[in-house]
Amino acid sequence: EETDLKASAGYGTQSTHRLAAEQGMFAAGDFGYYLTANRYKTHGFRSNSDLSHNDASIKLVLDKGDVLDISLYGDYIYRDFGRPGVQPPAGTRSYSLNGTEFYNTESASLLDRGRDNDAHAVLNVRSRPTDWLDLKFRGDYTYMKSYDYSRYIYWGSAGGSRTWVNNKVLGLEGDVNFKPFAGANVLIGAEYKHYDWENKNTSLDAFGADGASSNTDASLHTTGVYAEGQYRPCKYIKGLAGIRHEDHSEFGTEDLPRFGLIVNPFQSTALKFNYGKHFLAPTPNDLYWPADPYTKGNPDLQPEKGWHLDATIEQELFDNKVFLSLTYFHWDLKNKILWAPDSNWVWTPENLDKARAQGCEVGAKIGPFYDLTLALDYTYTDGEEETQYVTRRSSYTPNHLFKGDLTYWSPFGLTATATVRYVGDRYFYGTDQSATDPEGTLDSYITMDLRLEQRLYEHWLLSLQANNLFNKSYDTYFGSFTSETSGQTSLAAFPGAGRSVFFQVAYEF
Repeated sequence: EETDLKASAGYGTQSTHRLAAEQGMFAAGDFGYYLTANRYKTHGFRSNSDLSHNDASIKLVLDKGDVLDISLYGDYIYRDFGRPGVQPPAGTRSYSLNGTEFYNTESASLLDRGRDNDAHAVLNVRSRPTDWLDLKFRGDYTYMKSYDYSRYIYWGSAGGSRTWVNNKVLGLEGDVNFKPFAGANVLIGAEYKHYDWENKNTSLDAFGADGASSNTDASLHTTGVYAEGQYRPCKYIKGLAGIRHEDHSEFGTEDLPRFGLIVNPFQSTALKFNYGKHFLAPTPNDLYWPADPYTKGNPDLQPEKGWHLDATIEQELFDNKVFLSLTYFHWDLKNKILWAPDSNWVWTPENLDKARAQGCEVGAKIGPFYDLTLALDYTYTDGEEETQYVTRRSSYTPNHLFKGDLTYWSPFGLTATATVRYVGDRYFYGTDQSATDPEGTLDSYITMDLRLEQRLYEHWLLSLQANNLFNKSYDTYFGSFTSETSGQTSLAAFPGAGRSVFFQVAYEF
């Protein structure tokens, strides 16, 4: 019944700027709306790493209480961005051909570009006619169109391609949730998804002119029927069991059971156990991506299958001012899908024979004490992958992950949050499936972020965000780089973002 309005503007390093606005209200009785718009632009950290982003959304709501609740959401997103690729090895010099510069010391590509046009629509309908019956329906449609402009030099000759990928996804889902008797809950539902995928590719000659074109398309659909029952006979224990029957148009049927148990020996203590089956089908990009000198799909891929288990203990202390959690997890997969280069450095997805991991997650949230809150999260993962030749540590999987947040609230409206992150080293084995020693290792790193917010005169909010405060250099993934002066292809990495500072002014009403 009151207007909700927020507008903000900000500017930061790398010539980054953002404008955003949100506004909503119940306009007439039970009918309401919410609108958002956002514009973001940055030059980026490296050559050809710029980004221009625009989005808008609308949500319409008809709220009749438990009898009927309807919402319709839609958004549109447009992004235009450079694709700089890996950072060339130290000592690399800029290279030009036919008067066009292809790469320099910062970026393996100065010409590659990308563009996304995405739209989504989601309809949610819910009704709770009685205390023991809950009805839900969801319909959604996604349209994603991506454009990729790529230029490369292959054996001394320039070439390239223009690629359009269209994804259209229709989803329908409905479920009935009812309570047959006290402590019991039964959920029955069905879901259908239909995927239309199209890839159009046009080759480019040495001067960037269009050449031959090819077109690849595919249609997939999945149908899922599921049921889950929950029962709490007393306040100390709750059990659940469910099953989902998945029918995939390319990979047949699969039954996916799931079991869970929650035990509450004390009011502030919870023990949770979950065990279930895993199934993940390859995407159309995995299966059908057209071949070029650097990438290709794999139509022989099989879906991932396996089991996962987790057990958690949660404890609250000191009137909920301390929350502790400890989780053990284990998963075991067959045919895990992983993109990797073949012997010719062509990146393609492949199935690993097996992939396993076990580990633990430790979390703590302490506060508020003396206007301070501390949140700590640590994950240890012991993962391994198995090829037809060897068993080795999992690719790109760090043994150690840590995140810590310390937040302070002042009496005069200032909020300060410091965030520390640690990522352990990660292995990459390159083209050799028989290797146990990595071809490359992404070194461990620590970064620190700082955020300050100051509220003024109730409606104004000033914020300052500093990411990677100490400008730590680190890498995220590996790729390949071919030097046209030496003719050698070598491993190179995608660098992470350096220090950035962003100041924003917002008005809320």
